[in-house]
Amino acid sequence: MRRHRKSLWEKALRSIIISAAAGFSVTLTCTAAFSAFILFFMDNMDSPGFFSSFSLALGALSAGYTCGRHRRRNGIAEGLLCGMLIYAVITVSGLVLSSGFPGIKKLLLTLFFSAAGGVYGVNSKRPKGLTDC
Repeated sequence: MRRHRKSLWEKALRSIIISAAAGFSVTLTCTAAFSAFILFFMDNMDSPGFFSSFSLALGALSAGYTCGRHRRRNGIAEGLLCGMLIYAVITVSGLVLSSGFPGIKKLLLTLFFSAAGGVYGVNSKRPKGLTDC
């Protein structure tokens, strides 16, 4: 019998999927909050594109940060993979729901912020309960 359990973050693919799911949930939460803000507090519809881009950037940053902070290695590469996974989900949902393909700006925004989050996560302070893999 093992004395210690294996870490959830030991395998790269599993940690990237979990981090991307967390980042996508942050994106959805921010999008819902900004939608409510626009509905209740703004009279004109001048800047919904800014709010959606900000939500996507925040979700990608949190995905890369989560993966980088817990994996502690390959921050740029794994952050980029998290960003690609988030963009793939957005592309599939965009094609299914609105028959539209998201632009290259969203891809670049997602990749940049997820890579930046991965680098920041790797270089951040070590979590207290983290055990070495």
